[in-house]
Amino acid sequence: MEELGCPKVLANERLGHEDGSVSARYTHGTDTMRALLMDQLTEVWHKSLDDRLLLAPRSPAPILDRLLQQRAAERWHPVSRSHPDHTQMQRSQGRSP
Repeated sequence: MEELGCPKVLANERLGHEDGSVSARYTHGTDTMRALLMDQLTEVWHKSLDDRLLLAPRSPAPILDRLLQQRAAERWHPVSRSHPDHTQMQRSQGRSP
């Protein structure tokens, strides 16, 4: 989370740590901060699955195999040019629209 620039107060909240400092007493994580962190962590998760797919498309571990197959279907499934996600999908694959 540190690499993502996550505020310390939010990292402590997510990890279940308590900070007894005076500043921590008056600083709180916001819904906007939590939503941004969730988006960032989701991107990291997708990248890790994409990297794993490059190593091998299948896994002997059933849960990982299922996750890999789902990610492969999401990533490689063609999207119609008229679909609103078309531009976003191309960007996520490193292509320009």
